[in-house]
Formats: sequence, C-alpha cells, structure tokens
Amino acid sequence: MPNFQQVAAKANEYGLYILLLTMPLTGIARTILLGQPFGLLFGQVPTLVEPDPALRSVFAQAHDIGATALMVLIGLHAGAALFHRLVLGDDVMQRMLPMGTGPRLKSDPAE
Repeated sequence: MPNFQQVAAKANEYGLYILLLTMPLTGIARTILLGQPFGLLFGQVPTLVEPDPALRSVFAQAHDIGATALMVLIGLHAGAALFHRLVLGDDVMQRMLPMGTGPRLKSDPAE
C-alpha cells in the first residue's frame, strides 16, 4: 500500500479504538450526572452525585459527537475494505485474518 493509505488506515484504526473506549465513559458520565439511580447489567446503581445539568450537557454533546464520528469511521473502514477487495483486488482483507487462516501469497517463502 502507498504510504498515505497506511497512515490513513492507522489513523482510522486508532480513532476507532479511542472512540470505542470513550463512548461508554461519556455515556456513563451523562447518566451519572442525572443524579438518579440507574440500572446497570443485573443491578441498580444508587445515586452517586447531585444532578449537574451543565456538566451533563457537556458529556451529552461529547457522546453525540463521538457517536457521529464513530459511524463515520466505521463507514470509512468498511468502504476502504471493500475498495481494496473489489477495486484493487489486493490481499488486504486476507492479511487482517488471524495468522495461518488466510490464503498464502505466492511470494511466501514457505511454499
């Protein structure tokens, strides 16, 4: 792959990881700042803090922006994978498979 595609792929990958970590945090902060008990998995979390509408609004906006950014990055990631497979016909998708499960390339010295 050309260098700019490698940089774009890494930026997309890191962006996805960052958003996948921050989205639950902003969502939980938004819920906690309601100042009410809430259900989590199989239990109930008691009220942890007093309601703070201003701070809750900040986390709600961050959560909404993060959700939009996550959808965009997922779309770009899927689009790039399809571009490599259908247009370029290269082995990028096979290289993403766990070791040993993808088809061998002709330049593989193990052949």
